[in-house]
Amino acid sequence: MVLTAAYIRLSFDRPKSSDDASFVQEAQDILNGNILLRGWTISVANFYTVVVPLYVIGGLLVPRLSLLMYFVNPIIYALTVTACLAIGWVYVEPRHRLIGMFLLFAVVALPSTLFTDFNVNYIIHVSTVLCVLLTFHLIVADYSLALAALPLILADISDPLALYIGNLPLGVVGLWLALKGQQGYYDWYGPLYGARLFRKASLS
Repeated sequence: MVLTAAYIRLSFDRPKSSDDASFVQEAQDILNGNILLRGWTISVANFYTVVVPLYVIGGLLVPRLSLLMYFVNPIIYALTVTACLAIGWVYVEPRHRLIGMFLLFAVVALPSTLFTDFNVNYIIHVSTVLCVLLTFHLIVADYSLALAALPLILADISDPLALYIGNLPLGVVGLWLALKGQQGYYDWYGPLYGARLFRKASLS
């Protein structure tokens, strides 16, 4: 909550983009009954299943939809930082946890506060990163594949970037395991903030 509040404070100090305005207009149309956004010309990176729903839900809670431009991206960024720290805490060895969490926080959380060209207003792809990260974690934690695939599917519908940072790495690792064809462990350093994911693979 503290991190979210800090990002929201930064958001009010920095200009908004046309993407933010588009989300507001889309949410307004959806709340007026046009759920499928008929008549709209929407880009391939539409964020319809990961960002727009947050604007729609927020539209039910705030008096002015335009206020959401200052809240949604900071909330997404704070959730992503929190997810990275929570997952990192699980997979980092206990003796290295404190320094590991400090370094992870420094790499993931601080750039948005230190650089004007990389801030909480221009990082809508972070929602895609969050979905892919959740999929990787659910796979590693041996949850059902249906549950693990859900965040990645939502990201795929919304943003082509998910194909490169989610589907492609999973496909390459799956092919490697299939070719290896034996029980074993693997360490995989994914494209998401250098997170270390570890899983026991059992293939017949």
